[in-house]
Amino acid sequence: MKNLRSFSGSPYPPVAVGDVDSVLDRQAQALLSRPQWYIFLVDDVARPSSRLQLMQMLVNQVM
Repeated sequence: MKNLRSFSGSPYPPVAVGDVDSVLDRQAQALLSRPQWYIFLVDDVARPSSRLQLMQMLVNQVM
């Protein structure tokens, strides 16, 4: 895992494990800035989900 950028295709540089939360935040913001995610989010509003579950769903969609 020398180069996380080439492994994940992420535009963000590799970060330390302690920075995972901020990376998830930035990736979620990048995803939310894409119009096609609006429908996904509106559809998901009916189901209660924690912030962590939302982050995991977003990351799983990307991976």
